[in-house]
Amino acid sequence: MADIEQVVEEVLKQVGVKCFKDEQRMILDCMFEKKDCVAVLPTDFGKSLPFQAYLPVKRALLRTGKETDELIEAGKVVIIHASPESLVGDGQWISTIQRLNVTDIVVD
Repeated sequence: MADIEQVVEEVLKQVGVKCFKDEQRMILDCMFEKKDCVAVLPTDFGKSLPFQAYLPVKRALLRTGKETDELIEAGKVVIIHASPESLVGDGQWISTIQRLNVTDIVVD
């Protein structure tokens, strides 16, 4: 298994970021520790970056390549990206999401 610090550094390098701000790293750590997290930070602070980095980091830590893709295709990894409005205002969406095994929800 790869070291999380090395993986985070590599993922950030791929998007042109040198390192996380302390608050960004705290958000990422909460996700990996499966803790609830509310991040109220200034506009343009970069709140989205930890959420965008989470999946590539998690993927690299689990396994890379074909094995992870097979897990996704088999429904073992579920990723949903939706607007906050659809998560609270669309009855059909809410009904559908309740039937899924959702482990992480990010509202940005």
